[in-house]
Amino acid sequence: MLLGILDLDFDKVLPAHGAPVLADAKSLYRPAIERAAASR
Repeated sequence: MLLGILDLDFDKVLPAHGAPVLADAKSLYRPAIERAAASR
């Protein structure tokens, strides 16, 4: 289910804390999402 996030079309992420990612966010977040999904 977590990997389903990667099926969405997104390029930007504006987190509540930290710097916004204004380009290529899916590529940047992909490794963290895949690690989190694998650890479940």
